[in-house]
Amino acid sequence: MTRKRKEKIKIDFVCEKCGKKQEPDKNKSTEQWKVFDCHERCECGGKFVMKIEE
Repeated sequence: MTRKRKEKIKIDFVCEKCGKKQEPDKNKSTEQWKVFDCHERCECGGKFVMKIEE
């Protein structure tokens, strides 16, 4: 019996109002890790939320 590997789960941070993607924090991010500021607001006034796609 063989097991199927799960595909990678895609996680994005997008604005809940306009759908614009959040840019990673340039000071804290590295080549291996993308760091997002959880207190940052979008230009339209909305807040960024985590969107998970399987």
